[in-house]
Amino acid sequence: MFLSLREKYSSQFDDKKTNKSQIWRKIWKEMEEAGYNLGDNGVERCRQKFANLQKQYLAHLNHMKKTGSEQREQPLYFDKMHNLLHMKDKINPQNLQESTGASTSGASRNNMLSLNASVTQEISESTGTAEAIRNRFRNTKNSVRPESSNAQLLDLCKRQFEEDKETKKRLIELLEEQNRQRGQMLEILSKLVGR
Repeated sequence: MFLSLREKYSSQFDDKKTNKSQIWRKIWKEMEEAGYNLGDNGVERCRQKFANLQKQYLAHLNHMKKTGSEQREQPLYFDKMHNLLHMKDKINPQNLQESTGASTSGASRNNMLSLNASVTQEISESTGTAEAIRNRFRNTKNSVRPESSNAQLLDLCKRQFEEDKETKKRLIELLEEQNRQRGQMLEILSKLVGR
């Protein structure tokens, strides 16, 4: 009954100008009239109960979007919560941003929207079947991470290698020069001692 009342007032909850506590008060009164005893703080209990159900719903959706996640049983009232929330921006965002802060452009935004659409379709059609698991990966991107800096790291390593190579080459030249000078010194000293 609780979720049915929440669904009944969903248009008022969507209105940003409406005071939500008044709507929760209406729900509380209707539940009291139906015989549910929620106590003096029933308005807050109703609001908190819905917040907890929403948290479970979001956690399950996020789990379904992760690749390699094991199959998990749907939380209680998942289908009713999905009917209430599947078009909310919190669930199906209209404007996506990369972790670098730049807005996503057409192709990647479409990939994300199609991923959300495929998850929504899975839930409504055949949640839990092997086919649904295979389909959920169909429209995903390989990665949402920014381009890797491996090329920059490789260039840095190459430059460092070349610098080290030049340093070692110069060191070898100095050692050879030192050995040549030692040879000359020994030759001079042997001539002086030999006199």
